[in-house]
Amino acid sequence: MRRLRQFGMALVVTLLFLAAGHTLTQADSLQQGGSIRPVQKIWMSDKPNGAALTIFPSGLKTVYVVFDYKDAADAEIQVRVLDPKGATIFLETKKYSGAGRENLEMTASDPLSDGSYVTNVYVSLNGNLFLSESNEWNVGKASSAPQPTTAAPAQQPAQQPAQPAAPNPASKPAAQPVNAAPAQPAVVGDSGVSAPMLIGAGILVVGLLALVVWAVRGFLNAPKASS
Repeated sequence: MRRLRQFGMALVVTLLFLAAGHTLTQADSLQQGGSIRPVQKIWMSDKPNGAALTIFPSGLKTVYVVFDYKDAADAEIQVRVLDPKGATIFLETKKYSGAGRENLEMTASDPLSDGSYVTNVYVSLNGNLFLSESNEWNVGKASSAPQPTTAAPAQQPAQQPAQPAAPNPASKPAAQPVNAAPAQPAVVGDSGVSAPMLIGAGILVVGLLALVVWAVRGFLNAPKASS
């Protein structure tokens, strides 16, 4: 009976070790890959299922976020659109299963201001949102990409293209789309799994490995039952 208990304990600990290893592998793939499926491709268009466009004419009010998804199993996908100032002007979250194509309409009450916009698609994993795909597009002439932080001072050296272009006083700011969600978005881990999570998983794996060694040694050293 003692040998049987030792064997059962070793089996349970081994299964826990394999599960922890799978979690570490998944976390590492999230950090190294930089892209999470099931979202396969994203683009902007002026109509549903339309061709991919990167420059739209001035005075535009409606654009469409189009993306393909595959192998989704009740996957939560969030779409955000940032204006030239880095503010979120569109936010929509849905769950998807299987494969297909989504067309999300973004309509503003006033024409979108000229400048560079960014559409980000996030996928939920274990309650956290991770950046899956990103697409930059422009209204009017092309400009630098928007920054989701406070705008830098107007006087900037010409060699810093990453700073957002100064807003045109004559243009109207982009209006909040009608169907944008007003709630605060969930915390997003754009760069992948946090370091504390990886450290904790590593400690768990080391502990489980020690338990496996202890259980195996106990099994091998256990006295044989007399017949």
